[in-house]
Amino acid sequence: MEETVTADPDDNQEMVAINEADMDSGDNDKEEEGSKMKLKSSYRQKYKRAWELDQELRDWLSPFTGDPYSAFCRTCHSKLHAHKKGLLAHAKSSKHKKHSLNPEEPLSTDPGEAVVQFKKIKKTHFNDQWLEDTVFSQWLRKIPNNSTKALCVACRSVITAGRSELIKHSQAAKHKKAILDGIPEDLGEFDFDWLDPSYVPPSGAASITLTTTPALTYSSNITVQQMNSTNQMMETNGMNLTDIVNHLQESVPIHLAEKWDNVGLLTQPTQPIKVHNILLTIDLTEKVVEEALKKRVNLIIAYHPPIFKPLKSLVPNHWKERIILTCIENKIAIYSPHTALDAIKGGINDWLLTAFGSSQSAPIQQSYSDLTGSGHFSNCLDVLVSEGEDVTQALSGLENVILTVKSNEYGGCDVRVCCDDKTLPKVVDILSQHPVAQLCSRITKLQSPPLPGQGMGRLARLDQSLPLYEVVHRMKQHLDQTHVRLAMSSKHTRDTKVTTIGVCAGSGGSVLRNCKADVWITGEMSHHEVLDAIHGGSSVILCEHTNTERGFLKPWSDQLKESLGPHNVNIMISDVDKDPLRVV
Repeated sequence: MEETVTADPDDNQEMVAINEADMDSGDNDKEEEGSKMKLKSSYRQKYKRAWELDQELRDWLSPFTGDPYSAFCRTCHSKLHAHKKGLLAHAKSSKHKKHSLNPEEPLSTDPGEAVVQFKKIKKTHFNDQWLEDTVFSQWLRKIPNNSTKALCVACRSVITAGRSELIKHSQAAKHKKAILDGIPEDLGEFDFDWLDPSYVPPSGAASITLTTTPALTYSSNITVQQMNSTNQMMETNGMNLTDIVNHLQESVPIHLAEKWDNVGLLTQPTQPIKVHNILLTIDLTEKVVEEALKKRVNLIIAYHPPIFKPLKSLVPNHWKERIILTCIENKIAIYSPHTALDAIKGGINDWLLTAFGSSQSAPIQQSYSDLTGSGHFSNCLDVLVSEGEDVTQALSGLENVILTVKSNEYGGCDVRVCCDDKTLPKVVDILSQHPVAQLCSRITKLQSPPLPGQGMGRLARLDQSLPLYEVVHRMKQHLDQTHVRLAMSSKHTRDTKVTTIGVCAGSGGSVLRNCKADVWITGEMSHHEVLDAIHGGSSVILCEHTNTERGFLKPWSDQLKESLGPHNVNIMISDVDKDPLRVV
């Protein structure tokens, strides 16, 4: 039996409504696409010559050949979209106004040439108007044949030619210090030569280099006028060289220095001299020696010893040998404290930590008292004898010996002898020849007592934790540097809280090797030492070797002035001593 299915009229009406809705949505989509295309086409316009008649555009606008949808600005050499509103906005931009004040030669509108020239002029160029600006005029100079760089004559730095870069440089701590120290009135043209890409050294340059100049000519080049034109120093009473050396060795004991180091008095005139002027320096270079001669210095305290490796001869063929010979001929003594100044309490390493506020610190490698002098004993000999009086009489003739005799419960005597290594064989020889029977004997080696707060490096626990970026910032401020090198551990970010810091002036890779600290701070480390540190969880801040040492000369000179007496000697810090490396 077949069933007949009839369609509901309401269903038909619903289907018709759905179809009409679909058609309407399709029409709406087409309208939206059309409006977008229309909007896009309205923005993507072709260049119109009529725009060149506009008062705000006619002075700099031209078509960009090869692209009808682009325009070209002849003032700032920019490729622009061909849209009038955008062009008017460009005319009011700071970039366009800046180039309008310093117009350049218009570039060709040829598409190939325009694109090449557009890429070349992205760098900013030196603006002569900066030389008249009161903010820069005192120290800013233009570099010949190099329009993308500028020179600061105060701190002898090369800067990118840009107003924002110049302002940033003028606010740097290094620049401010150089301004306070004074700006040279005249800067020779030779200082610009290395910046000139077209510069070729003269053929006779080799004949005037320092290595071929006759040695020991420093004193002959100094005229009486130069000697009188140097800064007038206060007249002093003077001190004997031996008295100053004794004071230095008492305040900074040389036994604290590393065994491999060469510290103390390195050169001394044959005749006794009175010291009136002392010059402090980190490195004793030929320029520092020239400065010492001009300032009539009698004693140079050089942190780094100029005599380190053994000298097989003293001939003026090497710069270090020329330095030694010049000082000897001019009766200038040389003294070097080096690693002893690192280890002393209140020395260079403790000074480095003052950048981070209050902390609890201890040496990484402990220093011990010196047992080589008189009054120090390194051995203890215990002997059990039947009678102590005879032993006492036999040993009474020896020097640097402490003897104690005590009766024991067995009817004999316990004899204890304390002496140094040199005296120990004599004590053993006397006891072996003594007729009193020796029941037993024992020799104990005595250890040197540690010196609290003295040793190589420092491990500090800060009283208040600092973020890593703040540690870097404080270190740069403390050393008066604009740049340091940072190797960050994978466990750290710039905001990581730093609680422990390990420091070692100079080259501290060997001292800091097993130091468990959040951050290591030193002058220099090898590539592989840095890798070991950051994989061990410590970030590393490298400040260059002498930058971690030179800043200590100022507080140390103040200490020496106070202890030696300002009326006895003049103490000066070298003006020409500086780190040989710089960031360029």
